[in-house]
Amino acid sequence: MGLLGADREGLPVYVQRCSQGDFGGLAREIGQEVMLVHQLMILEDNFEKAWQMMLETGKVQFSFIELYDVGEYNLVPKWMRRGLAAVPVFKGIAGVLDRYYPERVRIVFMLRAPSAFSVLWQLVLPIVPTETRQKIRVRGPVAQKWLFELQEHLPPETIPEWLQTESIEAFHKAQPWGGIVPAGALQNMK
Repeated sequence: MGLLGADREGLPVYVQRCSQGDFGGLAREIGQEVMLVHQLMILEDNFEKAWQMMLETGKVQFSFIELYDVGEYNLVPKWMRRGLAAVPVFKGIAGVLDRYYPERVRIVFMLRAPSAFSVLWQLVLPIVPTETRQKIRVRGPVAQKWLFELQEHLPPETIPEWLQTESIEAFHKAQPWGGIVPAGALQNMK
């Protein structure tokens, strides 16, 4: 998870690579509270940038574009297992974000969703507020089917190669990378 760049408004674009991440494993090892604090830190930084832009330009814009890469590239194993383990993590974080930051979302892109994603999406959808559902765009695995829509909101320099093609080489170079979090990883670091 991290920042992808700026949107056409000049505001930060948040990216989360669920395709490559192990959010359930991360929460198991460091705790869901730490993950929530990290999310809040990113969001507060985004609000600070929006505040500075407002002071400089006079334009008020305090909602952001979020991008979730949910593709199944087979570069990190156990896609479905990682996805199911992430659902409780996302539910916990979403409850706080939706309560205290209800209008933070301008548009959410869920990109490269394989057919199996519908199973995970049905588990998450009940916690998504109705107003937010209207802002979510779930798109399939082929970039050419949604790239134009993405380009409407993001300038070319913000859209990395891995979001413009189905190239395995581009997927290998995509950042942030991620991977499986081994059980006991935190204790093994001590």
